[in-house]
Amino acid sequence: MTTAVRALRMALRAPCWRALCLLMPGCHAGGMPDFGTAGGPASGMDMSESAAAAVEPSLGLGNSTDILIAELELAQLPAITLVRVNKAQRYVDLLAGDAVVRRYAMRLGFAPAGHKTRQGDGKTPEGRYVIDWRNPNSRYYRSLHISYPNAEDRAQAAARGVNPGGDIMIHGLYNGWSRADGSTDHLIPGNDWTLGCIAVSNAAMDEMWVLAANGTPIEILP
Repeated sequence: MTTAVRALRMALRAPCWRALCLLMPGCHAGGMPDFGTAGGPASGMDMSESAAAAVEPSLGLGNSTDILIAELELAQLPAITLVRVNKAQRYVDLLAGDAVVRRYAMRLGFAPAGHKTRQGDGKTPEGRYVIDWRNPNSRYYRSLHISYPNAEDRAQAAARGVNPGGDIMIHGLYNGWSRADGSTDHLIPGNDWTLGCIAVSNAAMDEMWVLAANGTPIEILP
């Protein structure tokens, strides 16, 4: 953490900031002003995963001091140049050059072994793709789209007369899932449960949403 971020963290947590905040337009008693989510789709819009192409990232700034501090700290990290998924070990790495900046536990499709070749096979693709768009209103908290199928995937499916499938995402929990106390941030189911997507905790998704920009390459290893 840089000295500047540390100093800002102290300032934002100070009682005088909270008192000042209450006098600011759009501010709520919980802390920070409500900055909204400019650039994202309207709240409550019914968006399917595939209908959300080209949605710009939303930093999710609301009235929480903790959210603002966390995102300022993430902004100090080096730019992510690769997302690497290790299917066998069940983790996702975010890399800046050769350095692993973040590592997250994850879960896969219900039949995880092998490369995805057709719709409904329950497999998660393997190979190199790109994070090409995102959906802030996903049924699974938030989601980042993986550019499967590519030309090779479509060609092999066509040769066999099958649909290669699609809508492969990195996403959070299914909306409505939570612990008994209602918390969700670091919750991740024990078993593979998706239809082929890569599922992480909501807390991990929040970080990936900020760090993994559209256009970031993704490498999915067996």
